[in-house]
Amino acid sequence: LASDLRICKKPIKKSMYAYKRSQTTLYHWMEAVNRVDVPHADFYRPLVVRTSVRQILRFMTDGYIDIDEWTSFRDYLVKKDIGISRLFDGIFLHECIIYQRFLMALSYISYLQHEDIPLTPTGLAMLFLLAREIDIRKEFNEYRLDEKIILNAYKEFLDHKVVPDTMLALPIIAGLTLTSQWREALTYLPILDNDLDGMQQALGFILTAAAKFHDYDFFFSLLDTISQTESVRLREGRQRIQPVDGGVEKKVPLDQK
Repeated sequence: LASDLRICKKPIKKSMYAYKRSQTTLYHWMEAVNRVDVPHADFYRPLVVRTSVRQILRFMTDGYIDIDEWTSFRDYLVKKDIGISRLFDGIFLHECIIYQRFLMALSYISYLQHEDIPLTPTGLAMLFLLAREIDIRKEFNEYRLDEKIILNAYKEFLDHKVVPDTMLALPIIAGLTLTSQWREALTYLPILDNDLDGMQQALGFILTAAAKFHDYDFFFSLLDTISQTESVRLREGRQRIQPVDGGVEKKVPLDQK
């Protein structure tokens, strides 16, 4: 990224993370990797990479990992015939977030930056999602990413000229709505039209941003639109089910009213 990730290593007070961080050592990395059973012939396949990463993370606790340890970890993966690629980086960051290894993911991004290894579009999307996950947790207040870092990452993402799908659109919205350029996130909403859960999360992010940046006209306008849309959806749902004789319900097409 264009600007450094400023990461404070001060222990997190009154948090289990303060204890868990001290348990992450090079020995734990090696032990975790040794427990992984990898079909090396098929390691180029994304599913195999993801499965292997999940196995490793099961034996790891969250914590900030120093750059030297990340280097040793990656070297050890190569030694164990587990290939390191750009595919690995994106999947590793994604699984760190899924398993709530937030400090681990943050320090891995810092390591890649230190080694001048650019983030892939997937990696950048994971940075946005990580920024959101950190932002909503009080125990991570000191680790919140600066707006400039998020916007620089977004610029890098645009430089890749990738057409976002549903897997990328939600993280982008999650990150952009943490910044003053939150309205840019609206351009990605149509991508989530067929993803109800994703759309609900995205609308929540946008509503929060509108309130945070005091755009109350937009906030209430969007809230009213959501309410009307939900009313239409519920009405259509009721129309799909009509009672028949005997009190038994049957489903009918929407066009049969």
